[in-house]
Amino acid sequence: MVADKKLRKLKRTELLEMLVAMKKELDRVSGENESLQKKLNDNEEAQKKLMQTLQEMSVKLDGLCKAMNVQTDIDSESKTDE
Repeated sequence: MVADKKLRKLKRTELLEMLVAMKKELDRVSGENESLQKKLNDNEEAQKKLMQTLQEMSVKLDGLCKAMNVQTDIDSESKTDE
């Protein structure tokens, strides 16, 4: 309420100056918001690519471990046959 009374006492030019300043601030904040939104989208895309790469590596590592187990089993059978 106090702010309302103060605003009513301001001259028209002072109110217009306030509006211009508020518009500039709004434009600045909107630009910053767009920039941050773009960074967020870029980070989300990078995270998706990283997760895909990790999944591919996990599959390859799993295959390698299976191959090592098979080789270990073959080596163990060879030693018991001797």
